Amino acid sequence: MLWDFLYNSSVVVSIFFFGLSCYIFLSAIRIRYHVYLGRKLAHEAKPFSRIVPKDRRDLRILVMGDSTAVGVGASESEHSIAGLLGKKFPNAEIINTGRTGATTGQVLKQFRRIEGEFDLILVNTGSNDVLWGVSQKLTKKHLKKLLSTAKKIAPRILVTGTGDAGILPFLPSILKWYFAYRTQLLQHIFANETRAAGPSVRFVELFRTECDRPFLNNPRQHFAYDLAHPNDAGYAALFTCIELVLSSGNWLATKAKKSSVK
Repeated sequence: MLWDFLYNSSVVVSIFFFGLSCYIFLSAIRIRYHVYLGRKLAHEAKPFSRIVPKDRRDLRILVMGDSTAVGVGASESEHSIAGLLGKKFPNAEIINTGRTGATTGQVLKQFRRIEGEFDLILVNTGSNDVLWGVSQKLTKKHLKKLLSTAKKIAPRILVTGTGDAGILPFLPSILKWYFAYRTQLLQHIFANETRAAGPSVRFVELFRTECDRPFLNNPRQHFAYDLAHPNDAGYAALFTCIELVLSSGNWLATKAKKSSVK
């Protein structure tokens, strides 16, 4: 009977590991396929920027960050966050330095590509730190330096972190908890660092808030076909949350009336 028990146990274990191997193999293929789709979307995306003559300009806005700043997944750049910002402020000059795949450390380097001062800097970053396993210590260091640099050239900085990476549809179910946990850790870093930076810096909380809910409840309606980047509806949902923070307490409008960058 002992032999039968050991034999049956070994069969069960073999079946289990065979099934697990198949699951890992198929998941890897699925991830690779969606990465390919994401790169295709990134190749097609064009960051929204707009130059406005000084005599017609109300605001000068810098948009920097990762693929969210670029607008990967939007059908047209006008439907991206930068594009929607341009619609809200039709006389604003918008400079966009966003780069697909950028981590917070790489976003920091985008300051090298800009000149002059701004009325507002919008920073979209964090997702790639979560997905590519950047250490919390390094993200914190880069974010602190990024905010310090931004405050030297703009009186208002708005930082959007990342929504719950654990709800990304292309990720295998077995990994979702891990990326949700990493997002939560990053959320704490961003919230603490933006708070410590003072009243000139505001943080748009996306992780497990109303901003995340549309992506969780209706993922097919809010993600692009790579199931990783927002589509037009997704960017509109994110911008609603950004707009609420911008409008709160006349934060930007009050400053704009007092002095706009010349």
